[in-house]
Amino acid sequence: MSSKLYFDGSCRPYNPGGYCCYGYVLYVKGKTYSGYGYIGRGTNNQAEYAGVIEGLKKSVKLGVKSLIVRGDSQLVINHLRGNGKVKAPNLFPFFSEAVSLSKEFDEVVFEWVPREKNKKADKLSRMAYVGLSSAMRLETSIKENIISKLNGEKK
Repeated sequence: MSSKLYFDGSCRPYNPGGYCCYGYVLYVKGKTYSGYGYIGRGTNNQAEYAGVIEGLKKSVKLGVKSLIVRGDSQLVINHLRGNGKVKAPNLFPFFSEAVSLSKEFDEVVFEWVPREKNKKADKLSRMAYVGLSSAMRLETSIKENIISKLNGEKK
C-alpha cells in the first residue's frame, strides 16, 4: 500500500516577491504527519516546490518506499512527471532537489488534484503565513519599543 503526500504553497501577500509559505500532509500506515513553514521571499511556484520538497524529506525520514504525491500545482506536477522543461532559472534548484529526493523511493507517482481535494495542505500553507505575519508584527513592536526607549520616549 502506498503512502500519500499532499502539498501546497502560496506566496503572500503578493506574487512575486511575497513570502513563500508551504504546507504538506503525509499519510503513512494509518498515521498522519504534517508540516508547514516559509522559505523567504520569492514566487508561488517556489513555495509549491518547497511544499513537495519538505513532504518528500519527511517521507524519506519515515522510511517510506512507495509514495503517491498529490498537489494542485500543474506546473510542479508536470515538471516532476517529466512533462515540460523547467524554464525559470529560479525554479531549477528546487526541481533538482525534488528529483533527487524522488530517487530515494522504490516507487513514486505524481498526480495533479484540484484545489478542492487539497484543502488540508492549502490550510497549512495559509497557517504558515498567519504565523509568520504574527511573528513579524511582534518583532516590529519590540523594535519600535526599543527605539522609543533609546530615544528617551515614553509609551
